[in-house]
Amino acid sequence: AAIGIIEAISAVALPTQRLGTSSGFNLSVLRTLRLTRVARIVRVCRLQMFSDFVIMINGAIGGVRALIGSILIIAVPLYAVSLLLRESLGEYASHGHGAEAFATLSQSWYTLFRCTIVGDCANGEGRPILLLVVEEFGWAYGLVFC
Repeated sequence: AAIGIIEAISAVALPTQRLGTSSGFNLSVLRTLRLTRVARIVRVCRLQMFSDFVIMINGAIGGVRALIGSILIIAVPLYAVSLLLRESLGEYASHGHGAEAFATLSQSWYTLFRCTIVGDCANGEGRPILLLVVEEFGWAYGLVFC
């Protein structure tokens, strides 16, 4: 019963703490009460009936780590190649022939992402960017795309 009263007081007083106003309560006491509520929740989660839930949460955390690793494995090489193509083809963006897709670093990264991940490697007119770049600037750029 006492915990219910403490929770009611914290539910009323803690929103005023967030607004920065003081209602006469000692705010450090309210923070301690909030900490005890969190500790109670953690203690309840240790029960046997929550063990499957804890296993699911740990699996989800492991999955997020694997997802972040996969994103980095894809994004870092794409960034390096897009930087290379931006520095080499970006200055010819006004000439066209596929180089306009590498005018800025963000355009270059997006173009490479589309070409490698999505599989859509065409410019706005529907012509393949790789073919346009190789015809105009040489076969070495074709090796970079491969």
